[in-house]
Amino acid sequence: MYVVEAVTLNNQGPFLDFLKRFEEYSLFLIGNFENNGPRLTHAPNSGNFKIIKKGNDIVATFCLARRGSLLITSSINDPSLFPLIWNSVKDEPITFTGILGDWNFCEPFWKFIKDEKIITKETYTVKEALYAWDVSESDGDKNVRMLVPSDFLNWMDLRRKYIEEEGLPNTLTDTQMHEDFIWKSQQGTVWGYFVENQLVSTADFNAKGMDLAQLGGVFTVKEHRKKGYSKAVMKQILSDAKSYHKLRKIVIFTGEENFAARKLYESLKVKQVGNYALLFGKP
Repeated sequence: MYVVEAVTLNNQGPFLDFLKRFEEYSLFLIGNFENNGPRLTHAPNSGNFKIIKKGNDIVATFCLARRGSLLITSSINDPSLFPLIWNSVKDEPITFTGILGDWNFCEPFWKFIKDEKIITKETYTVKEALYAWDVSESDGDKNVRMLVPSDFLNWMDLRRKYIEEEGLPNTLTDTQMHEDFIWKSQQGTVWGYFVENQLVSTADFNAKGMDLAQLGGVFTVKEHRKKGYSKAVMKQILSDAKSYHKLRKIVIFTGEENFAARKLYESLKVKQVGNYALLFGKP
């Protein structure tokens, strides 16, 4: 018999141990928990963290973030968990818009969500190739650096182009995007490649927790592609992850059919560990 419990001080240790076991799939949960705690606040990535137990063992954990994404990590692919999870989050004061997590669990869960008419229109559904990158020293490039708050307007221009090109749902307002960038630049978790003082390529950590980080937003403007700029940015990130952030591993995901990105990652000796689900729709 499965039981749903809220994450508290009493079960926080086993909860974090569970996430660590499935760390490649759990960076959004880990990062959101470290930054916002176990309860829903005004922060876009906050939410009420919960676990599912069978006896004394945790078998899954999940959180409906304020942005509308249901983040899930599960050690089992049991369909009886689907209504249990949904019934636990459906009355929260958040509009549900999608699911993120291990493809093997989330894809059938998404089918349940659609069959129940919870989501009636898909807006963005992608099966991502999930990679893990063990952090090591790497040579830097003088044209790459961590971005600072004054880089916001240049970064925002690239971010809008990235979102439009990828067809990604954007759940943040311009003000929230500005706040997010300022926070990331102060934390040293967003980088850029400059050509004659013009930002042409960027990447950032979209989640960070424990001794792990998740890389996202890898983007180069069209006129500067195939020049090695994204690769230079990633090498600098690898160096800074080791020397500045003291990280052990970086997780990356990209579309299964994004062969250019996959070729780039694999050229850097990044290993594929599975598949990740980005599944979004409208109620």
